[in-house]
Amino acid sequence: MKRLPVAILIFASLWTGCGRNTKTDVWRVFDECTALYNLSDTSGAWADALERAEKLAYESGDSAVWGELYYQKACYDISCGTGDSVGAFLEKSIECYGNSDDDDGKAKAGFTYAQYLNMFSRYDDSEKILQTALAHASGNDSLRALISAELMFLRISNGDMRGAVDYSNSVLPLLLQSGDSSSYIVACGNAGVAYRRLGMNDSAMLVYQKGLDVAMKFRDYESTAFLLNNLSVLYCEQERYGESLQYARKAAAYAEDAGAEIEYLSALANEGISYIKIGDNRKAVALLRDVYARGESINYYPAQLKTINHLLAAYMQLGQYDSAAIYIRKGEDMASKLPVGNNGSAGILEAKANLQEATGDYRGALATIARLEALADSNIVLPAYKLNALKSHCYAGLGDYRTAYRMASDAHEGLDSVRSVEAERKLSEYTARFRTQEKELEISRLTESNLRQESRIMKLTASIVAILAVVAVGLVWLVSRRRSNRQRTEIMLARKYIDGLESERSRFARELHDGVCNDLLAIGMEMKSGNADAGSAIRNVEKIRGDLRRISHEMMPPSFQHAGIDEILSDYMSHLPDSGIRFSYSSEGSDWQAVPSNVAYELYRITQEAVSNTMRHSGATEAYVRLAMDRRGILTLDIGDNGHNSGESAGVGMRTIRDRAASIGGEIAYEGDERGTELKITLKIDIDACK
Repeated sequence: MKRLPVAILIFASLWTGCGRNTKTDVWRVFDECTALYNLSDTSGAWADALERAEKLAYESGDSAVWGELYYQKACYDISCGTGDSVGAFLEKSIECYGNSDDDDGKAKAGFTYAQYLNMFSRYDDSEKILQTALAHASGNDSLRALISAELMFLRISNGDMRGAVDYSNSVLPLLLQSGDSSSYIVACGNAGVAYRRLGMNDSAMLVYQKGLDVAMKFRDYESTAFLLNNLSVLYCEQERYGESLQYARKAAAYAEDAGAEIEYLSALANEGISYIKIGDNRKAVALLRDVYARGESINYYPAQLKTINHLLAAYMQLGQYDSAAIYIRKGEDMASKLPVGNNGSAGILEAKANLQEATGDYRGALATIARLEALADSNIVLPAYKLNALKSHCYAGLGDYRTAYRMASDAHEGLDSVRSVEAERKLSEYTARFRTQEKELEISRLTESNLRQESRIMKLTASIVAILAVVAVGLVWLVSRRRSNRQRTEIMLARKYIDGLESERSRFARELHDGVCNDLLAIGMEMKSGNADAGSAIRNVEKIRGDLRRISHEMMPPSFQHAGIDEILSDYMSHLPDSGIRFSYSSEGSDWQAVPSNVAYELYRITQEAVSNTMRHSGATEAYVRLAMDRRGILTLDIGDNGHNSGESAGVGMRTIRDRAASIGGEIAYEGDERGTELKITLKIDIDACK
C-alpha cells in the first residue's frame, strides 16, 4: 500500500487558484510560488514571493486570496522539511476558502489537510474532511479523482478492503482520464492490495498489470518498484516463491535506481520473506533484522510492521522463541497505535498466533485466530486455508482430534481452490507478459544507449580530429620555426667563419708585410748600396725563412696522428717569434693520446688565437700556457699574462675562441684586471673510450 505523494498537492493549485483572476498581481505571484515548489527551490526567492503575496493579499481583502496564501505557506513549510506550522496553515486555508465562493480552493485545501492528518494516523478526522472536500470538487474531475484516491488509501489503512475496492472502480477511470500517471499508478497498486486482501487474486493481477504498463511506459522507476513489490507478495501468497524472490530483487533494483528508500526497504523485506518460504531462515533473519533497524532509524512504521511479522516467523522456524517474544512485544506496542483492521496490526496477531501455537499455548492461539477471523469480512490478512491449518494444529494439541481433522480437511479444500489450474495459468501468463514487456523496455534502453554512444563517438571523433588538426598545424609551425632558426644559425656561423678567415688573412698579411716584406726590402737595399755583408745577409735570410716557416705552420697545423696535443703545443711555444714577451709552457699528465684529434685541433687553434692576442694587445712582459689532465679525464688549458685587461669579449678573436670551445663541449672562463688576464678552458675527455 502506498499513499499519494504530497508533491501532487501543488498541481491542484494550478487547476484551482491559478485559474481565477490570472491577470491580477497576486495570482501571478502565486504562480511563481507554484513554479518554485515544483522545482523544490527553497531558496530566498520563494520566501520573497510569499512576502510579496502577503502584501498584495492585504490590499485585495479577498478570502480566496488569503486561503491560497496560507495554502502556499503550508507547501513552503513542507518543502523546507520543518512541518511545524503545516497543520495551522492548512486550517487557516480551509477557514479562508470557506468564506469564499471558490469550491475548488475549498476542495484543494481540505484534500491537502486530510493527507497531512493521514500521516499521523488520524483517519477518522481525515475521512470527514475528505468527504467535505469531495462534495466541493463535484465540478472538477481531476481533483475529485485525487480525493477519491485518498479515500481509497484511507479505507485500506482502516482495513476496509471492500470499501477500498468500491472507490477504485470510480477512481481509476478518473485518474486515467485526467492524465495524472503518477497518481494512477499509485492507485492501481493500492487497489491491487485491496483485491489481494479480499482473495480476489485475478482482479489484483489485472490492476497491477494496468499500473505496471503505465509505470514502465513513463519510466517511473519508483512506482515500478512499488508494483513489483506487490507482485512479489502476490506470488509469495500463491506459494510461487522463486518468482516472488525474482520480483523482489527487481523491485530493489528499480527502487535503488530511483533513490526510493521506502520501496527499497519493502523490496528487501519481500526478499527476506521469500527466503523464509524456501527454508533459508538464517539468511532471512539477517536480512529482515537489517530492514527492521533501517525502518526504525527513519521512524517508518509500515516497514517495521511488515518486517517484524516475518522476522518472527523466521525466529520460530529456527526455534529462537526468546528472540521472537522480544519482537512480538515491540510489534504489539506499535500495533496499539494503529486501527484494529490495519494490515500491520493484523500481521502482528498472525505472528502472535503462530508463536503461541509453537510454544504450546493452544488456547491462546485459538483466541488470537478468532480475532483474525473477525477481520475477514473487510480484510483477509491470512488466507482461510492457512488459518484452518493453524487451528487444526491447535485442536490436535488440545486432544480434540475430530475438530482438528475437520479443520485440516477445510484447509486442503481451500488450498486446492487457491491453486486452481486457471489461477496457475493466469499467473504464468502474467509472468510471461511482464518478461516480454521488460525485454521490450530493455531493447528500448539499449537502442537509446546505442544512440547516446554513437553521439558520444561522433563528438569524440570530431574532438580528436580537431585536436589532431591543431597538433598538425602546431607541428608544421614548429618545423618551420626550427628550419628558420637553423638557417639563421647556419648564416650566423658562416658569417663568424668568414669573419674568422678574414681576421686570419689580415693577421697573416700584416705579419708578411711588417716582417718578411720589410726584411726582404732591407736586404735588397743593402745589396743595392754595394755595402752588402754576406754574413748579415745570411742571418736576415735565415730569419725570413723562420718567419715563413712559422706562418706556414700557423696556416697548416701539424698532424695529430703521430703526436699528442702536449707535444704540438710544446713545439708551437718553442718557435714563437721574439715579441718582447717571455712565454712559458708547462703540462701535467701523460695520457695525451686519449685526447681526440678534433679536440686537440680546436685546443691548438684556441692557443694560437690567445697567444696572438697576448702578443698584439696585452702589453705584457710575461705570459704562460699550462695544459693539464687528471685521472678522471678532466682537461684544463690555462693561458694568461701580466698585461692589461682588454675586455672579456673584445674582437672577433675572442668570439672565435668561445665558438671553438663550445664545439668540443668545453667551458670557458675569463678573468682580467690591471694585474693581468687569464683564459681557462675546461672539458671532460672519455679516457676509457681510447683504451
